[in-house]
Amino acid sequence: MRVTTRTCVYCEGNGYVQLLLGGTERCYMCGGTGQTEEEEEERDAAAVERVNFGRCCS
Repeated sequence: MRVTTRTCVYCEGNGYVQLLLGGTERCYMCGGTGQTEEEEEERDAAAVERVNFGRCCS
């Protein structure tokens, strides 16, 4: 399993969001860090092919 770190798409990496009525609040998606971590399972090409087999023409 591989973990990748990416810029938070909700706060655009700022760590906070601008409120409509004024002020800011810490981003709830990334906890104020500006980064999100995603775990990715590594699959081999044969496993992906088995999962996708038959989806297009059923």
